[in-house]
Amino acid sequence: MLHLDANATEQSLGFPGLIDALREAFRQEVHVPLRHTHEIKTDGGRGTSLIMPAWSPDGFYGVKIINIYPDNTVRGLPGLHGIYALFDAVTGIPLAFVDADVVTARRTVTFSAS
Repeated sequence: MLHLDANATEQSLGFPGLIDALREAFRQEVHVPLRHTHEIKTDGGRGTSLIMPAWSPDGFYGVKIINIYPDNTVRGLPGLHGIYALFDAVTGIPLAFVDADVVTARRTVTFSAS
């Protein structure tokens, strides 16, 4: 299984190619159910977890999980952390594990440009 940390994800998602890829992706058939939103409360913290699945007829299934913890600034940590898992939609075999902080930031910027 491919594993891309933040640096590798940034290197793999160059903006010019990403803009074209995103434009094309929005033209394709993709199934995107409503995201799950869960409030996470513990004795030591409070956050929100967003679980966002999507799949395409061409055989890919992905899930992005974003955790938002606003109080992390007090801890000197970023308020957002996430992962993206990509699977073969026919077999369920994991294909990639990607840093979703970078994916989310790049997707936001690229969506605005497309």
